[in-house]
Amino acid sequence: MREGKSFAIVVLAVLFLSCQSLPYQEITKENEITKQIRIFSNEVAQKIYKLKPVDSKILIMDFTDLKERFTYLGTYISDKLAEEIAEIEGIKLINRANLELVMDELSFQQSGFVSEKDVLRIGSFAGANILITGTITDLGNELDVSMDITEIEKSEMEPASFRIEKTSKIMALISAIIDVEEKKAQELKEEIERLQNEIEQRKHALQNLLVNGAAEIEDRLKAEEEQKRRELDNLYASKRNQIEQRFQREEELKKRELASIERQIREKSEILKALKVKQKELRTYEDMINNIEAQIARRNNIEPTHKLKI
Repeated sequence: MREGKSFAIVVLAVLFLSCQSLPYQEITKENEITKQIRIFSNEVAQKIYKLKPVDSKILIMDFTDLKERFTYLGTYISDKLAEEIAEIEGIKLINRANLELVMDELSFQQSGFVSEKDVLRIGSFAGANILITGTITDLGNELDVSMDITEIEKSEMEPASFRIEKTSKIMALISAIIDVEEKKAQELKEEIERLQNEIEQRKHALQNLLVNGAAEIEDRLKAEEEQKRRELDNLYASKRNQIEQRFQREEELKKRELASIERQIREKSEILKALKVKQKELRTYEDMINNIEAQIARRNNIEPTHKLKI
């Protein structure tokens, strides 16, 4: 993972440097390398026309060494070649600034290795139909610049190459290029570190804000919960009082009804007692009347007709 991150930073640095114009104060605009690149660009254009006669959209990748590592010199030569190719009529150059988004979309920034097939995919996603890749080889007295010009859709390829003699002027120029690129790479590294520190500071500030905000929200929720609890307690107490009062009223009513029933029972009991007394008196009268009738019947020598029942 650490190597993947290092590769991503290198790619970012190369893309950043590639997107910049190169009017170095230490390097004159016209030099031996750019002269040879200008001459060589005509050969490259002819091979492009051969592969794609019309509507050529070219993407030039940064040149590497034999170990497929990006180098400052490779970046410089590919950038100068791009400047020359862009001036040729009928050829459209794809902006390499889009490469970062394309590689991120294709998930290449974490891999640390990009195969030839993957490079073609990168070119296709960037909108190119012609992809130019190159390798710079140190041959001792010369630098060999070898390129593959590939028509992406058909995978047809045309090779091209030229050599740069390592004169004292060329060596001084290469040294100046490397010095300037190293300086810019260091500046870019420092800028990346500054941005990373700034991001960390903002992340820390955001975390503090979130923590404080979460604490404030938690306190507010607790206060709202306490308020709701008090409201529920008050509502419960009110309902309980209402129910108790209703039960008290119903209990009083039942007590009054019970007292009324008890009073009626006592009254009816008194009436029943009085009725029993009257019945006892009537039975006494009945016995007297029956005795009288019996005496009359005996005196008159007749049978009593009936007995009186009360």
